[in-house]
Amino acid sequence: MSSEITIYVGLADLYAEHPDFKKFFDVYHPKMIEYIGKAMRYYADKNL
Repeated sequence: MSSEITIYVGLADLYAEHPDFKKFFDVYHPKMIEYIGKAMRYYADKNL
């Protein structure tokens, strides 16, 4: 795994684990952060 992918996926993990990010995204939908994490991993797998 390249460092670019590691950093990008790490950002997705940070979003999922940090309570402030979860609180921010929960305003839009309670499962929004899960969706964003999956989308970021998919993007990293296909494009980075």
